[in-house]
Formats: sequence, C-alpha cells, structure tokens
Amino acid sequence: MELPVAMNGSALEVFHRTPGCITVAVSAWPPLVDVRPVPFTGSHVSIFRLVMERLKWCYYLLPTPDQQWGDKLNGTWTGMVGMLDRKEADLALGPLGVTLLRTEVVDYAAAYMNSDNNFLYKAITKIQPDMFIFTKPFIDQVFDNILI
Repeated sequence: MELPVAMNGSALEVFHRTPGCITVAVSAWPPLVDVRPVPFTGSHVSIFRLVMERLKWCYYLLPTPDQQWGDKLNGTWTGMVGMLDRKEADLALGPLGVTLLRTEVVDYAAAYMNSDNNFLYKAITKIQPDMFIFTKPFIDQVFDNILI
C-alpha cells in the first residue's frame, strides 16, 4: 500500500484518520509535545515532522483521550501504550520511559534524547568535623515531631 503524499511530493500531515496514513498517539508534555493549539508543537513533534518529511509519509497525530503514557491497570493498558496495544495507533510520540512491563506489548526505537534528574545542593567550600552532620538536612520541626 502506498502512503498518500502532498502535491509537492513531501510528507503529508492530515487532521483526521485517513486510510493509508499512519496514526501516531501523542500525549501532552510541553515543551516536548504540546497538543494545544492545533497543529501540535514541541521539540519531539518537530523532530518527528522532519523524519516524516524525509520518508515522505502521511501521518495523523492523535492525542490520547486520557492524556497518559501507559500503565497496566486491571489487565488493561491505558494511554499511548494502550492505543498501540489495541491497534488504535501505529506509533507513539513523546517522552516514554522504557519499562520491562511495557515491553510485553510495545517495542522501543533507539533513544534520541536522554534526561537525567538530579538534586542540586550548595557547593561545600570547607568541610568541618561535625558529629551531628546527619541532622543538617532536617528542620527543627522534624525533631519536634519525633520527640512528641
């Protein structure tokens, strides 16, 4: 089956289900994926459009009804993973984390973005011996509650 293309031979983004076009599940996660306003925006959407332009594929971006990425609840998948599992979508676009449970129903493409979450703290300029240093992160109310 040949995918529909625009008159100029490039990729074609359609705004409703169209036979021959791939359906892509999306869930809002600004600034990576922003589903308001239409047409959708965000860095992941821009990268996806560039890939589709190169492939000259027709595609339809479909927001998830529950705006979830995908969890297994009572044996049923929610969100984008659920849409893939129920064959309501061909691809999912967004910052989906790789989990062992999700690999039961989906495959992952190679990562094009990595994100690390870190804690920040004030730089230590001089270490002074302190027998009670382990108490420093806590405010006095914590100790008051422990003693009560």
